[in-house]
Amino acid sequence: MNGETLPPGFDVREGFLLSAGEVIPLASFSAGDYRLAITVTDNEGSAEVTPDVFFTIEGS
Repeated sequence: MNGETLPPGFDVREGFLLSAGEVIPLASFSAGDYRLAITVTDNEGSAEVTPDVFFTIEGS
C-alpha cells in the first residue's frame, strides 16, 4: 500500500484505519500442522516484525 493505492486524503495521523486481508481456502490443504509467517515492514522506521501462527488442519 502506498500513496497510489490508498484513497485520496488518507492520513493515519487523522486516525484513518489501514486494514488488509486475504482469503485462503483451507480445503485445499492436506491434513497436518502448518505455520503461517507474515512479515510487516515499517519503511519509515526501518523496523520489521514476523510473527508466527501455528495451526492444524484435521482430516475428516
